[in-house]
Amino acid sequence: MKVRKPYLPTALKLINEKNYKEGQAKIYEGAHAYFEVIQKALNPFPTHDTALLIVLYRHMARELEKRDPKAKEFATLLETTIPLQPIEFHQKK
Repeated sequence: MKVRKPYLPTALKLINEKNYKEGQAKIYEGAHAYFEVIQKALNPFPTHDTALLIVLYRHMARELEKRDPKAKEFATLLETTIPLQPIEFHQKK
């Protein structure tokens, strides 16, 4: 399995250098890259499994937060400062 290069250290370095636009662009690039992986793995998915997917993703998020409380704090900051675009999923019946 290919290990990804992290996006946030580069973004934070750019932001610390007051290069806000490029820092934000790096965050969006990372969010988009990870979303594409998830979307590719899921699409299309059965409509009747939507609730199951919601439960699993929330569980994964909580487990990640437990393992890295600082990441949880940073994620809260990102959620309030970085607007994310609406997401398209394709469901099948």
